[in-house]
Amino acid sequence: EQPNKQVFFLTNSSGRTRDDYVDKIRKFGFKTCTKEMIYGSAYTTARYVNEKYPEVKKVRVVGMESIKKEMSDVGIKSCGAEDDEGYSKGKSMSLDEFETYKLDPEVKAVVVGLDTSYTYSKLCIASLYIHTGGARFIATNDDAYDMVNGRRMPGAGSMVQSIKYTLG
Repeated sequence: EQPNKQVFFLTNSSGRTRDDYVDKIRKFGFKTCTKEMIYGSAYTTARYVNEKYPEVKKVRVVGMESIKKEMSDVGIKSCGAEDDEGYSKGKSMSLDEFETYKLDPEVKAVVVGLDTSYTYSKLCIASLYIHTGGARFIATNDDAYDMVNGRRMPGAGSMVQSIKYTLG
């Protein structure tokens, strides 16, 4: 570290909170790292929603719990993510359930990031909030894939694009 120098860590990954990154970065030897030095897409999306759409007090998350945590840290309530009425655990949505699914009237935006438990049911619920509930559609990032040991693993853009496709 040098005096009068600021260091920041940037990532477009939404799969971890800033606190998670602090732990990871400190393991690499940056012992003075604080969460104020980290800008991940979950955090920047939470700040974006909070500042650009102050009327949004609750969001539906298609993504990881890290998005919900960062939303909470800026005062925005959320539902969905990995706690979504069992839909991330393989529960399918029937036509009857789709027709009668009760939307939470407080939800004013759907926030989408990488979701390793993404299902057709989550796609249905997101589209209901956007089409029927009038929710805004906000993505943390639109990466087609993430490189994992030389392999292309589908990224957040896969979820984003499938929901976007329902917009017609």
